[in-house]
Amino acid sequence: MWVFTQDGFMSVVEHRDDQECLIVRARARQDLETLAKFGGVDVIVMPEADYYFRVEVTRTVFAAFMREQVLDIDYPNFKGRLHERNRSPEAIEREQFAYRIWAAGCDYQRQIELLGSEVARELDLISNTS
Repeated sequence: MWVFTQDGFMSVVEHRDDQECLIVRARARQDLETLAKFGGVDVIVMPEADYYFRVEVTRTVFAAFMREQVLDIDYPNFKGRLHERNRSPEAIEREQFAYRIWAAGCDYQRQIELLGSEVARELDLISNTS
């Protein structure tokens, strides 16, 4: 699962050896610091891995962390919040990353709409020939 919070972008997967444990990975250390502090764990650095930074937490800890993230939503626009929240070079890069994900989502939505239109046309053709 991919998650984007005010603090960063995370990829969440089940631990290979422990089903009760999740590995939460990030491309920037700062993106995991809030979760690491919340869970009382250290950020693990793995420069040979796809995601250089990770924390290992139980599902319960991650669920509690996400609950807090949801309860802390006090903004009407996520991209706007990222823009106003922190203007450090790292935060600006994170904001641009979020914008690129948003733009990719717009492209995806347009493609799905186009595919839906094509499917609708094909169904019309089928129903008109039967």
